[in-house]
Amino acid sequence: VTLKPNWPHIFSGETVTLTCEIRGGGETQWTYEWRTNDQNSPTSSEYRINDVTESDSGEYSCRGRGNHQFTQWSDNYSLTVLVSSTASVTLQHSWSPIYRGETVTLRCEIQKDEGPQWTYYWSINSEDPTPSNEYRINTSTMAYSGEYQCSGRRDHQLTEWSGTFRLPALSDSILVTLKPNWPHIFSGETVTLTCEIRGGGETQWTYEWRTNDQNSPTSSEYRINDVTESDSGEYSCRGRGNHQFTQWSDNYSLTVSVSIKPTITWKHNWPQIFRGEKITLRCEIRGGTQWTYEWRTNNRNSPTSSEYKIIAGNRDTFSCRGKGNYQFTQWSDDLSLTVSTKPAAKLTASDTILSAGGSVTLTCSVSGSAGWKFDLLRRQSKSHRDQTIRTNKPDGVFIVSDEGVYSCRGGRGGRGDPVFYTETSNEVTLWKT
Repeated sequence: VTLKPNWPHIFSGETVTLTCEIRGGGETQWTYEWRTNDQNSPTSSEYRINDVTESDSGEYSCRGRGNHQFTQWSDNYSLTVLVSSTASVTLQHSWSPIYRGETVTLRCEIQKDEGPQWTYYWSINSEDPTPSNEYRINTSTMAYSGEYQCSGRRDHQLTEWSGTFRLPALSDSILVTLKPNWPHIFSGETVTLTCEIRGGGETQWTYEWRTNDQNSPTSSEYRINDVTESDSGEYSCRGRGNHQFTQWSDNYSLTVSVSIKPTITWKHNWPQIFRGEKITLRCEIRGGTQWTYEWRTNNRNSPTSSEYKIIAGNRDTFSCRGKGNYQFTQWSDDLSLTVSTKPAAKLTASDTILSAGGSVTLTCSVSGSAGWKFDLLRRQSKSHRDQTIRTNKPDGVFIVSDEGVYSCRGGRGGRGDPVFYTETSNEVTLWKT
């Protein structure tokens, strides 16, 4: 048993034809028998059902009779009839309100619309079918007002008419907008205020601005180069066209702030910086703009990023500024680094004699500075080379039980920055009794 049309879904109201196909019957003249819910099934190979309903759902099988013999019954064909598709009208645009002069689009949506394409009918102004489910309306025409319904048709299937859809009331609007629309405007930037009239249709407008400036333009754009704090204030506009004025727009409040001033910090907040130490300076700017950076220093190869990795030297002075969206910040205050001579570690011992099975406490320290972690070095005798036996001890305290010649050093930095080491300490020799 086969089905025409062979759609994945059959809806109530459609016409379908079940066909009993006997393959291999040669020249035999067959009559047909159908097994189904319907007592009045045909004796032909085709079983046609007009305007199917859910009650036509069920199992269908057939067999043939010819030359005084019956074929076997076919496998069951399961027919499922679904409730007819439903149409609805929706407004494609989600914004509100709708302004006079805009074009809006209504959409006819049909649920359970798998299968061939629909042809659509609209109940407003024109009864002619349209190939698309979208219906465009210009809000400046009389066609905007009214009630809308739609339906769809394909082959022998017709949906019911949708519910009535009424378009929302129109609004006229005039407003002032700002470009660039940043949350903060700083002195020295260039801004453009725009007077937007929505719902004006094809009207040719001239514009009037209400502001502190007596020389305001008559165009829709009000451009201010190099704004200053004196440009702060309330701005509103209105349009004139066809011998009439619009209302004044709501006030737009423009606030111009003094340009930003960056600050320079360094990544490791140690009280002392030593000559030859590698440190990272940071140019910090408060504000959401994406900045590129400029550094002012003795080194001509300064970066354009917010971080500047340097090797500390004598009399180094640094300042920075940012550039973003055609805006420069002020230069930061100068940062002058005070650089000290590279320090040496100091190693002390609780005793220099190791008793049998005993231990000695060694303490490594750096006077007058912070941020160090300590390494302990040892060699077996004066003629051997130093070997590092303990590392990264923040307190610098080491407990040892082997004789030998000991020294230590401090290091700080790491985690992406090179470690800076002190000079190696004095030596302490431990002996066993």
